[in-house]
Order: sequence, then C-alpha cells, then structure tokens
Amino acid sequence: MNLSIIDLSILALYVVAVISIGWMAARKVKTLDDFATGGRQYTSFFITATLASSFIGGGFTTGLAEKAYTLGLIYVIALWGFSLKEILVAKYIAPQMVKFPTAYSVGDIMGQLYGRRAKVFTGISAFLVCAGILGAQLMAFGHICNVLLGISSQLGAFICALIVMAYSGSGGMRAVVANDTLHFCV
Repeated sequence: MNLSIIDLSILALYVVAVISIGWMAARKVKTLDDFATGGRQYTSFFITATLASSFIGGGFTTGLAEKAYTLGLIYVIALWGFSLKEILVAKYIAPQMVKFPTAYSVGDIMGQLYGRRAKVFTGISAFLVCAGILGAQLMAFGHICNVLLGISSQLGAFICALIVMAYSGSGGMRAVVANDTLHFCV
C-alpha cells in the first residue's frame, strides 16, 4: 500500500502530538504522587476517555472485532459480559477506593488488607497481565505499521514501544491520561 504525502504527514503529526502531549504533561510532574496518580484530579470526561481508549485499543480492533465478524452476533452478546463487569466495578468497587487515600495501586490496597505477601503476589500478577496487554497492543501497532508503511511488524512494535516508554516514563499518569484522551477524541 502506498501512502500519499498527506497520509504520511498526518501520521507524523499524530506521533509528534503524542510525544508533545507526554512531554508537556511530564513538565507538571513534581512528586511521586503526581507521577503515579496525576494529582487525583480528573473529571468524569477524562476518566471516561482514558477507560474507553484503553479498552478499545489494538487488541479490540484487531482481535475482538474480527471475532465478532467471523463468529457473528453470539460473540457480540458474549462481549456484553465485559461491559456488565465494568458497570458492576464502577457501581460497587470503585466507590470503596476512598477508604485507601494513600494507595497508588491495587497491590497497595491488597497489602493494607492482607499483608506484604498479598501485595507482592498482586503486583506480580498485575505486571504479568499488563505485560500481556502491552504485548498485544504492540503487536497490533506493529502489524498496522507493516500494512500502512511497509516496515516490518517487529520494527513497528519497537517504535511504538519507544514512544509509549518515552511519554509514560517521563510523565506518568498525567501523560497517559492526556494521550488516552487524545486517542479517544481521534
């Protein structure tokens, strides 16, 4: 597939926007709390945008959507379970988080409730889940780069990993929420 100069310019502009937003967010990070929670001052719009952007990512568009297309309506109905789970979490679990104002992660909450071993186990489990999700996202991005730009999937995934590490590693939660909001709006 040959992309026009306009298409390539749009892609380049998008990458520059992502990096710039991450850099601007990083400039506001002064403490560990800023990095880990972004100051805990997000409106419903930003929370919704971040969750939607995270859940409707590369894994969804290249995996779940394909399955719904090939397997039909039954797969769409099965996906409603995921939405129901999110609604139940928002209604019953999220309001309980106010009991843990100093927690930065689920591991911190588990540690406060059940001790250090539970915190470590939760941390390792969360790391493995997130590594799997990140791997799926990077694979999807690599495949998209292969199709659109003609570069290898591995190189596309590597470039994506560098971009994500640059903005999230420097700006923490502020950069992630800002970029997720951009992705949601796009």
